[in-house]
Amino acid sequence: MNTRRIVCLLVAALISHAAIHAQESVTFNLRGVTSGVTTQSELEKSDRWGEQLEKTEKPDGSTWLEYRFWAWQKVIAVVYDGVVQSIDTVPPKRLPTQKLADALNLGELIPVDTSTSLPPAARLGAEVPDTWSIFRCSDAPGVLIFAEKIGGKKMYAKWMRFYSLQSPLKPYLGLRIRPITRAEAIQAGQSKPVGLFVEAVAPHSPCANAGIKVGDLILEFAEDSVTSTEEFIAMIHRKPIGTKHPLRILREGQELNLIATLKPRPEHLANFQMGVDLQRQGQYRNAAAMYSKAIKLTPNETMYLQRRASCRRQLGLVKEALADANEAVRIDDQSASSFLERARCLAAVKQFEDALADCQQAILIDSTKAEAFATRGSIYSRMDDAEKALVAFDKAIQLDPNLADPYVSRGSIYFTQKKYDRAIEDFSKAVQIEQRTFDAHYMRGWSYIRTDDYPSALKDFKQLITLLPNHERIYIAYYDLGKIYLNQQNYSEAVIVFTEAINRNGKYSPAYESRAKVYEELGESQKAAMDMEMVRQLAPKTTHKIPSNGLTPVFFDDFDGRSTAPGKPLFSAQSMEWITGDHTGKLTAKVQGVLPVMYTKHKLKDFVAEIEVASPSQKCDYGLVFRSDDPPDGLDYYYMLTISSDELIRLTCWKYPGWTGPKDLPLKQGLLSATRPNRLRVEVNEHRFRVYVNGTYVGEFADTTLDRAGDIGLCVSSGKPTTVVFHSFHVFQKRPSK
Repeated sequence: MNTRRIVCLLVAALISHAAIHAQESVTFNLRGVTSGVTTQSELEKSDRWGEQLEKTEKPDGSTWLEYRFWAWQKVIAVVYDGVVQSIDTVPPKRLPTQKLADALNLGELIPVDTSTSLPPAARLGAEVPDTWSIFRCSDAPGVLIFAEKIGGKKMYAKWMRFYSLQSPLKPYLGLRIRPITRAEAIQAGQSKPVGLFVEAVAPHSPCANAGIKVGDLILEFAEDSVTSTEEFIAMIHRKPIGTKHPLRILREGQELNLIATLKPRPEHLANFQMGVDLQRQGQYRNAAAMYSKAIKLTPNETMYLQRRASCRRQLGLVKEALADANEAVRIDDQSASSFLERARCLAAVKQFEDALADCQQAILIDSTKAEAFATRGSIYSRMDDAEKALVAFDKAIQLDPNLADPYVSRGSIYFTQKKYDRAIEDFSKAVQIEQRTFDAHYMRGWSYIRTDDYPSALKDFKQLITLLPNHERIYIAYYDLGKIYLNQQNYSEAVIVFTEAINRNGKYSPAYESRAKVYEELGESQKAAMDMEMVRQLAPKTTHKIPSNGLTPVFFDDFDGRSTAPGKPLFSAQSMEWITGDHTGKLTAKVQGVLPVMYTKHKLKDFVAEIEVASPSQKCDYGLVFRSDDPPDGLDYYYMLTISSDELIRLTCWKYPGWTGPKDLPLKQGLLSATRPNRLRVEVNEHRFRVYVNGTYVGEFADTTLDRAGDIGLCVSSGKPTTVVFHSFHVFQKRPSK
């Protein structure tokens, strides 16, 4: 028998033995480890993984158990809070990956990206070599196989991990609590608020069995004073399941001592708590899935419906979110929280009056609920009524100064009002209350940018990425971090973070566009071209093309000699300078405090105008100007529609003897590019102006200050010497009906 045949038989024997023994272990651990219910004691009593070699306590509170399992070189089990979270194994040498999967009935091997695809429990504690590939198994959720292609041929298994898909098994008391209010403390005879108020007790729960009732005040647990909701929950989780602990409570002025026995959480509560954890991390899709599991087990629990509605609303699934909120209100029409979630869903579809009515109903149910006033403020903010919104946020903060959301919302209003110092103060307070708050860090970062404090902005975006690495919108933080690096000409860091933004959201075209700019600066034109091709593929068709149906060009100029306009630009008699000779493909305007105008010399009625302009290096307003069509008094009257330096679309009018307006439309954060030309499109019909920026519909103006707009041109307004580069100027008019 030749050597090759002996080796093949030996490998076959290894696989067979591994399959026989490991199949039992896989079954045991897949049912236990992946569901998060295998305890350390159960693992240590079992001999399925062979001889235990070592037991190590780690600084992070975990315990590592190392075993030797026959041909498998090593087995390491990682335990947190007494529950096995993962089991790592090193398979036999030269074991083909697919044969391993087949032997253990793991199904199809699916490549995964560890930066985006793994749940928290599967995060890797050590770096994976670049030469390794990672696979998920189709028939075994909670299993990863790490493989390497050796000699350019087959993939060989190097490492295998079973990890928990669920939260660790945690002790459970079965009550809903909140801090006591000052009014309740006075009524209970306290000089200051001490203890936690019991709002609800689950039937047949450890607390119910101990005799705790709604309205009780918990003062101590396990002989330790209770200071906050978070600390009380942490105190419970630090205790082993099955242990008994004293509870000192205050009921109707009398102190009582009760005994509660900790039990494992029911499955629906475990699903709910995992949903809460995922929602706090901004993983709304995964959180909604966990809430769905909890709802399937307990369909009449309004809290689960409220939470799923919140996640669906964050994901833009407003119709489904509203259905959840309606069901929660139907189940319990005395739940203020259900009315508030429905109010938020109604506001999302702009049913503001109905949303305010639900807020009022929540306040009637519980006039001390700070969230009700915070929600009312958010609705007024969406209605652009900043004054009423600020009053509501102030009230919410007065009722509960330890609630982060009202500070974030109030800070956002200050941001839009350009009161950046006050905005930073509110966002900082929100971060102090709840560190893992996406909007607080993000908006504070932008507030620092507005005040030219780029080091602080960098710090905020970096903290956000560290605190919430798997948030649904974390790609935006990477993108804005990259824009700062780009402006600082730190191209190496800019490429890294733009690439990460693309990894997190491969359909986010601004990241490709910005990375293309970096590649251009680095002289890597081929990579830049590839990124711009992705931009063209991802951008809506309306971004770069005007529908030809019913439209015909009346003015077309790319400022490179291919123009349908008069050969020499026209402009106002004010002091300014247009330069065209040395700028092939673009028109440069050098201005200071003036309004230059270049007219089409066409009398326009219904038409579409587009310009493409590079973002100015200094703050200024730039855009289009419309001159009234032959006013009877012979004076020139104007509409001026511009992209303003504070990222608004602004319409102002000049009619002798002065300006009127302005009217503003806000632009979404990130819609304007600081590195590539921006396209402004305006559809003019009578006195209505429909506005698009970079292919995105922004809104419309209706203004009858002037007669119909006739001529059209370019405009720039700046308080300092500023250069603005126009790349193109196109005007299309509706074809006359036959």
